[in-house]
Amino acid sequence: MLTMFEALERLKETGITESIQVLRKWIREGKIKAEKTDFRKEGYRIHEEDLEQFIEERNPLYREVKQLRKENADLKKALSKAESKEQMSNKEQVEESIVAIKGFGRIQKRKGNHKHTLIIELNYDENS
Repeated sequence: MLTMFEALERLKETGITESIQVLRKWIREGKIKAEKTDFRKEGYRIHEEDLEQFIEERNPLYREVKQLRKENADLKKALSKAESKEQMSNKEQVEESIVAIKGFGRIQKRKGNHKHTLIIELNYDENS
């Protein structure tokens, strides 16, 4: 069950109305099924399925848009995971490079300005 304000947010998202007064009017007219609460301040409680049906009647593309939003969220999640794996792969490559460099000099890690600074001091012999 949704509160009046939760239902209003969904109606705003779908572009149907931004007015709590209009929502109350539709409930009183029976266009949206709702139940009065015991507390007058809360107003009504609306079944989610009834609100979904009302939205679909007013906005025929609602179901399709809802599905596309879900797919978009799933794709964003998959992309985030892929980027995370790529970052881990890059971190492993850097660590391998550090191990390789350690044989040629001294490495010191410092933190500064919220970034990690890597100082590498290489031993270099001009005569060789």
